[in-house]
Amino acid sequence: MNRKKSKIIFFVMIIFLLGPPSIFAQEKFLGRRGHLTPEQRGRFIMEEVQKRGKTLAEHALLTMIIADSSGKQRERTLEIWNKYDVEEKCKNLIKFTGPQMVKNTALLTLERGAGEDNQWLFLPILGKSKRIAPQAKTNEFVGTDFTFEDLSTENLDDFLYEYKGEKKIENFPCFVIEALPIAQRLKTTGYGKRIIYVRKDIFFPIETYYYDKNMNFYKKKKASQLTNYQGENWRADRTEMIKIKDSKSTVLLTRERKLHQELDDFLFTQRELTKEY
Repeated sequence: MNRKKSKIIFFVMIIFLLGPPSIFAQEKFLGRRGHLTPEQRGRFIMEEVQKRGKTLAEHALLTMIIADSSGKQRERTLEIWNKYDVEEKCKNLIKFTGPQMVKNTALLTLERGAGEDNQWLFLPILGKSKRIAPQAKTNEFVGTDFTFEDLSTENLDDFLYEYKGEKKIENFPCFVIEALPIAQRLKTTGYGKRIIYVRKDIFFPIETYYYDKNMNFYKKKKASQLTNYQGENWRADRTEMIKIKDSKSTVLLTRERKLHQELDDFLFTQRELTKEY
């Protein structure tokens, strides 16, 4: 038997014994070669989602459309800056640029790693910023269908993730992940559980179902018009949060987005938060 055939047979044996490369990589990541439990697989998938979503820095211009139960719409414009520091903790600043009644309203979020993120809200009418208490993060963000919690960085250690199988969403094969808050996180979250549908090909969540603490389904987030900005970095140029019972919704539409650019740390300070244009 020649050496070429020997290498092919050896490779086939490795695949047979260890499984396909992607599965082997997951098991290696988890530090074992055995069977992945639903909890291990769910955690691995969510870690991959976070890893692929990270970028050095990001800046975006968006249009927000808020629709009430009668279908009446209000439009706002906003700017978002996002950056990861050397410790891979996220800094985020959201600032409304119009219309006049909400202009300069801003939210600063600084990831702490362990525990709740630090968040400060600036309301121009008050002329000062206010820290958002952990228990208040279930409140809606300035009249939208997003809560302060929705706008925080997700700490994976605050939740138990379980792989529930696969399902097609709008023709895309997706992993189905159930996210349950741990006991300590349950005190400050507004959600009893979430069901997250993650596209298998790019590890991007395209739908999330939110359940209250009585396990009633009441809110859904849909991400669409996905754009690949570079490598594994995908973004949704249209994100919609829908309140099921109230028939309300908030849509975010991307007008412009730039990734992998330099952003000064000064942007993510109280002084910049309260700066008016």
